[in-house]
Amino acid sequence: MTKGCDISSHQGAVDFDVLKREVSFVIAKATEGTGFTDPTFATNWREAARVGLVRGAYHYARPDLGTTPQDEAAFFLRNVGRLGARDLLALDFEVAWKGDGVGWCKAFLDHLRQQTGVAALIYLNLTLALAKDWSPVVDAGYPLWLADYDGQPAVVPSTPWPTIAIKQWTSSGALAAIPGHQVDLDEAIGGLEMTDEELWAALQRLYPGKLEELIKPTVRVMVEQDPETQAAVVDAVDRKLAQ
Repeated sequence: MTKGCDISSHQGAVDFDVLKREVSFVIAKATEGTGFTDPTFATNWREAARVGLVRGAYHYARPDLGTTPQDEAAFFLRNVGRLGARDLLALDFEVAWKGDGVGWCKAFLDHLRQQTGVAALIYLNLTLALAKDWSPVVDAGYPLWLADYDGQPAVVPSTPWPTIAIKQWTSSGALAAIPGHQVDLDEAIGGLEMTDEELWAALQRLYPGKLEELIKPTVRVMVEQDPETQAAVVDAVDRKLAQ
């Protein structure tokens, strides 16, 4: 597994030179709705790249405000700007809303994929993940970033997804790079210990269909700590696609 964290303005100023020694990836809040940009996002996004961390940007969905998923997705992408090869995108869906949350989320994620080619993560807490029929999102190949504060990063609870891409296992973590503030801690599940065949099977479950088009940075998070493993994964994928 690979350790990460997610941050927003609630964490204040982050010392990224220290953070790079504590985590392998960081996901920063970028936007909310169609009118709010996190005041620390630009700095967090730039600093994560400067120190070489795998970085992600997430959008906090606000369908309760009557906005469309396409408008929110477009606002998100305008603020994130050009993506690097390793950058992650994520949709944070947790607001209370009586509408079709599954359909709204899928439309948002589809818009991101159409504009960027990235199969973005969807962030859900365990209760919400189990409360709705998420099969349209699962079947479309959008990986799950699960919030389940059980204090056990290696435990993978059952969900509608065949596996969990990232698990947020506590909201009260502590990092030296963020003194005086609690922080969400995450683990990218699986990767380094897998054989080529096991990893390929996991990729097929995460990204069903045209794998060569949908294989995206989520997988790179899993192997980022070990360049030799990363090269082996690339070779394994290339071999499979050539068959």
